[in-house]
Amino acid sequence: MYSCSLQKIEVDKFARANLEYMLITVDDDMKLEALPQTNHIKSIVTLEDQIDLERKGQQSFQGVVYARLIAFGNGGLHALYDKTDGFYRRQLILTTKDKVDGREDDPYLIDKLRKERDGIFLWALEGLQRLVSNNYVFTESVDAKQNLVDAQEEGNNILAFMKSEGYLQFEIGKKISSTDFYNIYVSWCEDNLEKPRASAGFLHYIKENQKRYGLIYDAKCIGNRRGFHNVCKAEFTPVAGKTPFD
Repeated sequence: MYSCSLQKIEVDKFARANLEYMLITVDDDMKLEALPQTNHIKSIVTLEDQIDLERKGQQSFQGVVYARLIAFGNGGLHALYDKTDGFYRRQLILTTKDKVDGREDDPYLIDKLRKERDGIFLWALEGLQRLVSNNYVFTESVDAKQNLVDAQEEGNNILAFMKSEGYLQFEIGKKISSTDFYNIYVSWCEDNLEKPRASAGFLHYIKENQKRYGLIYDAKCIGNRRGFHNVCKAEFTPVAGKTPFD
């Protein structure tokens, strides 16, 4: 086992060499700051070949890294710029139960666990056998899947915007310019105390995921203005019946 922060593994070119031939890498207090890049961690998670490693004062070399990354923290792993599914689908997010009021921490817990290590080993071995029989695919619980959805929306508020009601109308034949599309997104962010992403990042995400939302990007959607088909600004619908202000 090797202890190291995920941030260091990603940004420190010498840290990755310490993972060679390790089975597990543990970050026992993961930083909540977003990763400036994600390419190295993504490669390690799905690596099936050698990777370029480097030690201080030595020539870089091709090494084998098959360590699994385990991190503990009070939040999810996010990236400054990588909002893709590829980054999030490499994560399996598990949550623990809240601490019950009045519960006292056991200072001798580690000693008790050591006495049960044979049983813990058999428990882990049983889990490994189950994983192998399942073609090395983890069985995700409903909560784990929802945790991943929540993490994606927390890291990329465009997802929540596209699912919101009252701002957009998805309908075949409708059109919207890229400028108007972004302005609606900014309005949604202001209404929900969210920080809007830059216009370039917003439009890049929408274009990359246009099939998911049934949209079609067109460089000449409205005259010579860039935009998208099959979506427009939602029409204002008056509230039926009396309101508290009537």
